[in-house]
Amino acid sequence: MKVKIKIIHLLFLVIGLSMIFGYLGSYLALQLHHKSVSIPISHTSNMPQISTNSIQDIVRKASQSVVEIKAKTNNNHYTSNGSGVIVSTDGYIATNNHVVEHTTDVVVKLYNGEQYDATIIATDPKTDLAVLKIDKTDLIAASFADSGNLAVGDFAMAIGNPLGTLGGTVTDGIISALDRELILENEPMNLLQTNAQINQGNSGGGLFNANGELIGIVVAKTTGKGIEGIGFAIPSNDALEIIEQLIEKGYVANRPTIGVRLKTLNLQQEQALFITEVFPNSAASEAGLQVNDQIIKFNNQPIRNYLDLRFSIRDLKINDTVEVIVLRDNKEVILQLTLKEATK
Repeated sequence: MKVKIKIIHLLFLVIGLSMIFGYLGSYLALQLHHKSVSIPISHTSNMPQISTNSIQDIVRKASQSVVEIKAKTNNNHYTSNGSGVIVSTDGYIATNNHVVEHTTDVVVKLYNGEQYDATIIATDPKTDLAVLKIDKTDLIAASFADSGNLAVGDFAMAIGNPLGTLGGTVTDGIISALDRELILENEPMNLLQTNAQINQGNSGGGLFNANGELIGIVVAKTTGKGIEGIGFAIPSNDALEIIEQLIEKGYVANRPTIGVRLKTLNLQQEQALFITEVFPNSAASEAGLQVNDQIIKFNNQPIRNYLDLRFSIRDLKINDTVEVIVLRDNKEVILQLTLKEATK
């Protein structure tokens, strides 16, 4: 009887071990097949910001994830200086599109002075974001905070490379306003406003909270006589969504597009928007739009320039069909256009 019990126990042990090893094997196979970039995300509560960290503590935590960026064009001269934020330990870096736009070579300088050539992985002019990659591992990546928990008056610290020569510069202030709608690079954007001092060269750098977590990507400063203390940043939640897609897909998915290049001209003191190129197999080509067409109405909205068109598209979805009225050979032509997804 004791022999039978021992045999039964042995059988259960073998079966149990087989199930465990089988599960582990399946899990490891899935992990190897679906490799993705891990971006640190802070899981903070909805409570107001309360921190016992000193300014020095915040700087120590945040500054190692901020880099200096120098970019040059075909003439082999450095023409753009900015900042960037390390978003993964294996070398992915977020910055502004306008920092690396139209450049051929990009160099990244880490907080410890090490310099690396960078590859531009993908850019998104609509949100003024870009992702770079350097051949370096074991980097210290910024931890993304939930910008949806921010309130006016919360602490804010900007770290970047002002004037292109002062890397690692730290300024602090507060969140002055949320959801500021501005037009940057002809694109409407909802931004954080801060009074932390921001200068040319801070673009692409980080805006951090009292815990040293990233709450925004610095994007602009308002300039003008008598204007000080007004800077702006892309909220971390918005930036994270775009950055992840740029890394994984090379473009931002689920975004409707017409599929044309456009140019705004001034005609008799009035602006007019003309099509300069129609992309093959695009929504525009299928609708019958042509080069030199002047778009005068889109979805019942008058169109004078690119910004008018952007505002009329932004609430539409892929596969929505709209009426487009163009001026062609001095005659109005009415067309039906079905929006397609923008791809790389």
